[in-house]
Amino acid sequence: MRYLLLVILLCLSACEPVYAASVVSSGTFQMYTGSHKNDVRTVSGVGSVVVITTGTTSTVSISSLVYSNYSTSLRVAFNAATTKAVPVSADTFNFWDNVTGGLRKLTWSNIISALTTAFNSVYASVSTTVNGHALSSNVTVSATDISTGTLPHAQLPALVSGDIPNNAANTSGNASTATKLAATKTINGVAFDGSANIQTTTASTSDYNSGPTWTPTVTFSGGTTGITYTAHTGTYTKIGNMMTVTGYINLSNKGSSVGTLSIAGLPYSSNSAANTYIRMPVYATGLTLVTNSVYGQLAPGATTFAIYVDNQAQTAVTNTNTANATDISFTFSYITN
Repeated sequence: MRYLLLVILLCLSACEPVYAASVVSSGTFQMYTGSHKNDVRTVSGVGSVVVITTGTTSTVSISSLVYSNYSTSLRVAFNAATTKAVPVSADTFNFWDNVTGGLRKLTWSNIISALTTAFNSVYASVSTTVNGHALSSNVTVSATDISTGTLPHAQLPALVSGDIPNNAANTSGNASTATKLAATKTINGVAFDGSANIQTTTASTSDYNSGPTWTPTVTFSGGTTGITYTAHTGTYTKIGNMMTVTGYINLSNKGSSVGTLSIAGLPYSSNSAANTYIRMPVYATGLTLVTNSVYGQLAPGATTFAIYVDNQAQTAVTNTNTANATDISFTFSYITN
């Protein structure tokens, strides 16, 4: 019987190459040939047989093959295997190679490498960065990465005890119990450290002064004998060396002094530079023997200005032209020293 089985196998091999053999029952083979891959050849027997595959001779012991069906037995064996949740690099996976027509194996390391190559060919490498940090791994953004812009308050963590000292800030002292400034300051040249009130002087506030009053008076060549008023008031504003004054005078008696009518009592003298005369319009009623309008002229370095008739002769208004009820008003600006 053994010789008959060997002869049959050799005959099959001579007729066509054998590509595979699987066990049907103990000592029984199904032969799959190259020219008829769906042709099933059954050979019975025990012992050793010669199987020719693609020109290579190998010996298989029939008596050692005990599975009734090869594919079914493999499926049962795989299903019954112990589960392993995480494979390691050296773990082996078997598969059928459709190109070469043979059984092959892969390690888990091979599979990872093949998948990586496949995915890299489908998805282009990402070159996006966050503040210059590539997104190839987790990115940690530090304070030095934030160079411009502001963070919304809601995005900032709440401060806890010790946060400010850890950031090298000076938190010594207590504002609620401080009694003076750490560094003395000045207000209009007067030292101030917060420990006491200060009083500024006229000189320290000379750069700006608004709202004060002054009292304009009438003179005749400097004389004021017997002059009385129903009203005489004035105000002024000083910004730097620029003065703006207003005045109103209503005489009740012009008195007995004689000479040129002038208005005296300006709060600051005019600029004393040569030929810096100031002329200003003056509104007056109650003047006699005057048919033209009148104006005032302030000489350099003076606090008094004279009243003149607006004509080519520059005629001065005098006590003769002034009545007891004369009314005078004016507004003008001038430069002080």
